[in-house]
Amino acid sequence: MAWKEKIPITKYNKGDELKEKLGKIRGIKDLEKHLNPTTKELHSPYLLRNIEKVKERIMKAIFNNENISLHADIDADGENSTAIIFNYLINFTKKVKYFHAQRSEGHGVHLRKDEVPENTDLLIVLDSSSNEWEACKEISERGIDIIIIDHHEVNVENDYCILLNDKHKDCNYPNKHTSGSLLAWKVCQVLDDHFLTSYSDDLIDLAGIGLHSDQMSMLKEENRYIVKSSLENVKNPGVKAILKVLKKDTSKLTSTDYSFGVTPFLNAASRMDKIEMAIELLTTKDEKYAEKLARELQAMNEERKIKQKAAIERIVPAIDLSSKCIIIVDETLGKNMNGLIASDIANKFKRPVIVLGKSAENDDEFHGSFRSFAGFNFLSFVGSMPEVLFSGGHPGAGGVGIKRNTLDAFQLSLNKGLNDVRFDYEVEYDFAVNVSDITEKLINDVAEFAKVSGNECPEPKFLIKDLYIVKKDTIGKNLDTLKASGFAESATWAMKKSDLESKKPNLTVLKFRVETEYLEEFPIDKTIDVIGNLNLNEWKVFKPKFKIEKTKQVFIDDYR
Repeated sequence: MAWKEKIPITKYNKGDELKEKLGKIRGIKDLEKHLNPTTKELHSPYLLRNIEKVKERIMKAIFNNENISLHADIDADGENSTAIIFNYLINFTKKVKYFHAQRSEGHGVHLRKDEVPENTDLLIVLDSSSNEWEACKEISERGIDIIIIDHHEVNVENDYCILLNDKHKDCNYPNKHTSGSLLAWKVCQVLDDHFLTSYSDDLIDLAGIGLHSDQMSMLKEENRYIVKSSLENVKNPGVKAILKVLKKDTSKLTSTDYSFGVTPFLNAASRMDKIEMAIELLTTKDEKYAEKLARELQAMNEERKIKQKAAIERIVPAIDLSSKCIIIVDETLGKNMNGLIASDIANKFKRPVIVLGKSAENDDEFHGSFRSFAGFNFLSFVGSMPEVLFSGGHPGAGGVGIKRNTLDAFQLSLNKGLNDVRFDYEVEYDFAVNVSDITEKLINDVAEFAKVSGNECPEPKFLIKDLYIVKKDTIGKNLDTLKASGFAESATWAMKKSDLESKKPNLTVLKFRVETEYLEEFPIDKTIDVIGNLNLNEWKVFKPKFKIEKTKQVFIDDYR
């Protein structure tokens, strides 16, 4: 793994404040707007193609007391999109319900076209199905009107629905990095304008969670405003319950709490084919019931981790490392696990991975998930392969399908196409700091800068030099987390090792989900450099006297 200091887009001065430096490195022209976006960053929902038609059809359903059914997509964005519309409509009508497939079955309303609830007058499809005109045609022929609220690429015209999608060629909405949940929230804003209400204000928390979980750009100011407002205005009882179970301080939330807290809980329901639990959690108003569901999802997420680890241990020994793209065929995993396994193996072997399994629709086809590596646009690449029946998703993560009898040819095509591609993984850091420079203020300034981080706007990373490691240990339920105590090398010269071991470290080194070999090789009694993210861990001690303890931490990517 190569280490590389980021080349500042705008040159900074040595005297600049930390946040100014970080902003200039990223080319942020207006730091205040970046860190504290306001409602001015929100684009008018009326710029969305068909928004008026969507509003009119939903209003008609409400006024005529029609039966409204919501079709949920199978990921966290789909769950939040559905909860937003459901929680909004329930203020006006009780004749609204939702239904869905499970993740192991795949995406799209076509999977449940024959199971649309009886007597449905209006079907609202959330976060999928823009291109599924055939399924929409069949459903509409039963006298059911269809609205699709989606943000995925539009490849064909769908004349059998009212399509709200910023990716449509005739849509002039400025933000092309939306999510299903963002668009669902925009619909609620327009309905609020008509009804002279403000119900959408209390749904921005779900819009932010869905937007962030779908890894949309966190450089777009509209997205930054929505996610920041979400973090600062959590109203949903289900989200509050998750944060309570995780023991998170809701007054200090950052987008990392979504990435490694809320989203994994919601995804666990999807991965374990229990999507109904996530939607129920996001739509209940009963706080006690919400906490019960949150604890069940926590247990489910732990079960998912065990299942994932066992699958990796079973699959890895049989992997052919002679190919530049690893293809794994495993018909036992299911679509709900394919992407996770592909991601783990791509990170382990530093190359793209495709995990294929049986197709639910066609016995002579393999369907599965891919994950890229080192920023390579694998979606565009794999879509050009002659054996590929379909591909979709995002440049680094998506789905793909092939005929079973073309598997060998597909592998050859991939290897040929990737022959001159090098997957050199570089970890970039913002700048170097000495251990002695890492103060609570510095960490808090970094945290303020990185409150809203994510795709295209990652958390700052630092090269930390001359860190003397005194001791190390393994922690965590599975003993797969490295924890090491580090000191500024200069602070150790006049101290005995026994004194250092009993002393609070200058910096605690942590790395999660590491293999035994890594844990064994990590050095002690040596000075190293590390690259990673800084964190200030705080916890309360009640006995013998109340106090707040703090530990400075670094979550490392690499060391040398």
